[in-house]
Amino acid sequence: MNSDLKDSNCLPKEIIMYKNKISNSFDPIRKEIIGFSKLSYIMNNITPFPVDKNEYYKHKYEGNSNHFLTMLAYNYISYKLKDKTKLYLNSKELYYSISFITRFFEYETPINTTNNSIIWIYPNYTMKQFLANCIKNNKLNISFVDNSTLTKLIMIMAAFVKYEYDNVDKNFFTDDDLLNLPTLILANIKLYEKGFLKLVETNEGVGVVVDLTPREEQEKNFTSDINRLKHNIIDVINQIEKGKYTINDFIE
Repeated sequence: MNSDLKDSNCLPKEIIMYKNKISNSFDPIRKEIIGFSKLSYIMNNITPFPVDKNEYYKHKYEGNSNHFLTMLAYNYISYKLKDKTKLYLNSKELYYSISFITRFFEYETPINTTNNSIIWIYPNYTMKQFLANCIKNNKLNISFVDNSTLTKLIMIMAAFVKYEYDNVDKNFFTDDDLLNLPTLILANIKLYEKGFLKLVETNEGVGVVVDLTPREEQEKNFTSDINRLKHNIIDVINQIEKGKYTINDFIE
């Protein structure tokens, strides 16, 4: 039996795999990165699922997103486990099931059918497209990183750069030497990718820890397309810093 598929007897196997993947990682970014094989397994096992149209829009517009997502999670699991007439999820099972729905389904854009009382929720198209491109280009050893994950990482590294700046001895450097924000964010992402910086979740937020232990070559989850990464960095910091950085601000 696949070691990723164990414990809960009331969750579909794809949710169990996802649950074990994210619960075994303490890094808030790396837990959102999904390798080709795991993503392929999940996307091969999930299926579109029906929802009562009135129930969908009632929960969506009542203003409580948790109730809405709970309803979707129960609908999906009940549809997959057709023999389960009475389904009960404990708090942890519900947490991972909701996370699964938000991650792997286009739940905000349901599809209408000829049955006017039913709408269908379909799997994430971007993920399916990623898998198809991997197979087409024979790149089966890369991981899926969505834009929201990349944005989180850039924001974390921007905050870390500010922390470094506030704590460095400025007697030896000028401000121009110290605070080229785009370049320093890129440098820290490269260090994180190589494993020299680690992220840990704390009560105060996400902490950055330096780890200088020698390590093997790491997969390039973020810097495989350096030009795309640079543009993402510029877009994010211009938004959060109200700046006017351009791609030309990067120093090689």
